[in-house]
Amino acid sequence: MSHAQDAIFTQWRTISQNTNPALTGDYSGNLRIQALHRPQWNNVLRGNGYQSSAVSFEYKFEKKSSRQINIGSYLLDDRAGSSALTTRSFNFSTSITQEVENDKNGTHTLSAGLNAGLYRRSIDLDELRWLSGQIDPNIKEHVAFADISAGLSWQYQSENNLKFQLGSAIYHINRANNLYIRKSVHALADIPVTAALHLIPSILFSDQGPHHQILTTLQSKWLLKNTHSIQVGVLTKRGSFYSIDRSIHTYGISASTQFNSFLLGISYELFQDLESNAFEFSLGYVW
Repeated sequence: MSHAQDAIFTQWRTISQNTNPALTGDYSGNLRIQALHRPQWNNVLRGNGYQSSAVSFEYKFEKKSSRQINIGSYLLDDRAGSSALTTRSFNFSTSITQEVENDKNGTHTLSAGLNAGLYRRSIDLDELRWLSGQIDPNIKEHVAFADISAGLSWQYQSENNLKFQLGSAIYHINRANNLYIRKSVHALADIPVTAALHLIPSILFSDQGPHHQILTTLQSKWLLKNTHSIQVGVLTKRGSFYSIDRSIHTYGISASTQFNSFLLGISYELFQDLESNAFEFSLGYVW
């Protein structure tokens, strides 16, 4: 159980603390609540697919001078395969965002974030098949442990709303339960084409032991009103999950919208060379 891969979402900016604790509070508003669900591999694993769900909360304290303090938390439930390998965690994150340069051309900010989590992993040994015909007594059905993660993020935003962001994070720094350290690097640009149309390319690289994946997206965002927007895009993902020689490719589409304070997102992925697909659904509300 110690070498299982973390759940990584295609809509990585929805539960952003799971990508980088420094992204806690990276949104427009004061308070945000979001939920996300991802089922996959159901047809390949004959109904015993993976189910990943998360709920997050974020709050921004009143900004003083050029510094912003943010807090957040998220619950994660990840279930994998017929063995019902389940990971549940409760995480608390905090970030500090500091303006380091503010002039007529734009604003540069740096964010540092920390995440502390409590994890519980369990497995149903009765559902596994053993070559010896007997359950390995060295495998524990339940383990619990605490976890520490940290991240940094840089952002630039110009007066005409051109935006660049670059960040990196390290999860499982304390190697609790002998977990593989997960490293992530992400980059994003928000490019205004017109007053109503923005192009948003992004990339997310994740590496955890023998597992790695690269997710690239290109989205177009239409601003209908100040609090109304529609975003549609395409995505591709390449990863190696169980062996460094085993590569899996997916291609997909995504769509999201904000209507006043309500947030809604959906993405669909098709696995190349495999008769399988994956969905993600997200809901949110921002004040």
